[in-house]
Amino acid sequence: MPRLLDSRGAPVRLGTELGRGGEGGVYEVTDCPQQVAKLYLNPLPPDKAEKLKFMVSEAVTHNSILQIAAWPTDTIRDQVTSSVVGFLMPRIVGFKSVHLLYGVQSRKNEFPNANWEFLVAAARNTASA
Repeated sequence: MPRLLDSRGAPVRLGTELGRGGEGGVYEVTDCPQQVAKLYLNPLPPDKAEKLKFMVSEAVTHNSILQIAAWPTDTIRDQVTSSVVGFLMPRIVGFKSVHLLYGVQSRKNEFPNANWEFLVAAARNTASA
């Protein structure tokens, strides 16, 4: 694994992989247990790297987003290439993923009391975020 640095040049040391999807993997950050790191499997196009930098700047400006979302708080760069290869975000514990509301079966299993009022409120909160 390449040597990873945050935007200030501090090393980012990864721990256990917590999950993996189509875009990449999410890892514990050994020096900061309240954060996780998402690393992309493929190099990011310049526009996606710029989007991540913008999202990080928004977290600094409007940090209330961090109370409701696993939002990027810093970029992760490869030390050799200086390319953005991922980002840091808060580690969210004790909550269910919003995607469990999307499907009828998972909603019945995970949110058995979710009525239309609840679903509309969840959709509004997502749109606001």
